[in-house]
Amino acid sequence: MLFLSLGVLTQLQTVFAQADSVGGTLAIPIKGKRSASAPLPRLEHLERRADLPELALINQLTFYQATLEIGSQKEQVQFTIDTGSSDLWVMSPDNPLCAQDDEQIQQNNLPNCSAPITFDYSASSSFSKNQSSVYYGQYADGTVAQGFYAQDTVVIGQSTVKNANFAVATNTNVSQPVFGIASVNDEASVSNQDPTTYANIPVQLKEQGFTQAVAYSLWLNDLNALEGSILFGGVDHEKYVGDLQLVPMVTFTSDGQQVNPPILPFVMLHGVSVYNNKNMAATIAECSLPVALDSGTSLAYLPSDIIDAIGQSISATPLNNLGIYGAYCDLSGGLIWNFSGVEIFTPFSQLLYPLVTTSNEPATYKGRPICGLNIMPSESLFLLGDLFLRSAYVVFDYENYQVAIANTNFNSTESDISTISGGVSATSAASYSSTSYVVNVKTTVATSFTSSIQTPSETNGAGATGREDPGITTGNTINGGPQATLNPLSQGSQNSGSAGASGSATRSSSHPGSSSSSSSSKNKNAAPTSSTPSIAALFMFSIWAMF
Repeated sequence: MLFLSLGVLTQLQTVFAQADSVGGTLAIPIKGKRSASAPLPRLEHLERRADLPELALINQLTFYQATLEIGSQKEQVQFTIDTGSSDLWVMSPDNPLCAQDDEQIQQNNLPNCSAPITFDYSASSSFSKNQSSVYYGQYADGTVAQGFYAQDTVVIGQSTVKNANFAVATNTNVSQPVFGIASVNDEASVSNQDPTTYANIPVQLKEQGFTQAVAYSLWLNDLNALEGSILFGGVDHEKYVGDLQLVPMVTFTSDGQQVNPPILPFVMLHGVSVYNNKNMAATIAECSLPVALDSGTSLAYLPSDIIDAIGQSISATPLNNLGIYGAYCDLSGGLIWNFSGVEIFTPFSQLLYPLVTTSNEPATYKGRPICGLNIMPSESLFLLGDLFLRSAYVVFDYENYQVAIANTNFNSTESDISTISGGVSATSAASYSSTSYVVNVKTTVATSFTSSIQTPSETNGAGATGREDPGITTGNTINGGPQATLNPLSQGSQNSGSAGASGSATRSSSHPGSSSSSSSSKNKNAAPTSSTPSIAALFMFSIWAMF
């Protein structure tokens, strides 16, 4: 959730597991459950070494949450894990915007303060309020959290951070507190009348000896998996395949000028390709755009031209009221993202979410389930959320302002953890220095696949990307009912592409602006594998679009 913040879809319930703080790494276990409500609306157990602590994330669709203990009473509070913001903030139990009934929770998405999301700071003998610093955070959907900064003891796993810096929101309509773990340069205090930064939790973990670097690794795992992990101060080499490669973090002003040091984990996206189940691929977009890797965002937000090129290349159909494309759920193949020369494969099984009718029946066309391709249009702010991050192993280094990235090793049960000290041990990407923001995006609809590749495979699913397939034709019936007419809660522009386009089309559009080290590789012959999702629906026909 970029700050401004960008939202999450489903709610998790977290449980504690053993976690130590030895060897310069720190981990916290998390467990969750599915929920239809969106805790942070926006533009819309793993195996581990006993001597190295690790935070295990339970993957429930696309929302990842950790439980921390705060104060002398060790109150357990659930937080959204967010690589796109920098403040840890918790809700006061006296928040006047707490929901009064289930209707306000479901329809207005107000916070359910009976859940473990509040902290009674008046009951903590170790609590200290910062009398001079005001906290104010506003998210992209217009929701606000405001209050004050404070210090208290925070227990992360079994590691106790003393005098931890965080904020208490005394007035907020945001439904879930946030554990922001990005750079101190994006803290809300930077926007105060007297701008200042402070040591946030990742920095304090290093200062108090729990880690040796302000860095952490994120592994969200398969969409169907129950677990993922975040590892502060370390890299787990069993959680990725191939080589880790470094790309720089970048931040641009609205007129295209770079900001140093970078504020948020934006990296350069240089291209998008589509691949099929025959190890063939075709480039559909050439670009040079800064995109944020944001675990607090469930979906992806890209220029509409890229989305249209994807949709048309796979014979998908625009669901215009939603602003997304519809495709068959058993679609194999996927997308290849090019980050400065690093190619990350995302199977369509990780990108597609089942649609259901208003009677909660799976939506089908000609007897086959249909899904939504949850990539939303944006012409100025570009984000890759959880639907992308599940296919990548990402190391965020906020001392050298770099990201190390590799293809994920789905459903890995082994661990091989090394400590980060001085920087991530990885090679620089081939186009590491290519950080110019080029406003033109060139897209091409793929009508044939000409490049042979070594591609991730899918264990389930039928049908090839770009196959001879009529798509879901506008005006036809779905599951015996009318063509999908969805009422999105988030306002996305309608995509202009039509499904099943023949021939080749190329276009270019303009969008407004917004060092090598030693090699670290995992030499595995097997490419990452994921399975076709079988998950609760995220959309309702005719009435709901649950974002």
